[in-house]
Amino acid sequence: MRVDLDAEEGGLESLSRFQSASAQARQLFQLGVVLAALALMAWAVAFFISLFSSESLWPVLLNNNAAALLVLAAGAQSAFWVASWRNSALHPVPPEAIEAQPDEELSAYERFCQGLSRESYRLIVNIGAPALWLAGLGGLAWWSVQHTWNLGLPGVALGTWGSIAA
Repeated sequence: MRVDLDAEEGGLESLSRFQSASAQARQLFQLGVVLAALALMAWAVAFFISLFSSESLWPVLLNNNAAALLVLAAGAQSAFWVASWRNSALHPVPPEAIEAQPDEELSAYERFCQGLSRESYRLIVNIGAPALWLAGLGGLAWWSVQHTWNLGLPGVALGTWGSIAA
């Protein structure tokens, strides 16, 4: 369903998803933090298990669960951004006045660094910080799965349960 913020026909106050956006954003943020904390705890436990038992299946299981929790946290974070946008559309923040700073003579290196900073900021604004966060969390989940799977383990190292399952 499309929402036109410039049209004043029904108003955003009449839409329930905009009314509950602040509560949803708060809950989604808390959910994302809890899921990320659980993923970090799973990684820590997997690390300590792998220190003492290098051929155990538990680190693989815990790292895969941590990757799944990270994907869920990324989904909660994405939904948080939508709820945050709805909240800011309903309660807009007035723009702040920016004072112009006097231009001083800059060296060529300083102008280059300033231009590089301005263009990289513009690139991040065009791509969007949420997309970069989602890509980073997805890459971290992928790395976690790739890092722990070892298909070169001998069949005896799997133990009794691994032999039964195979």
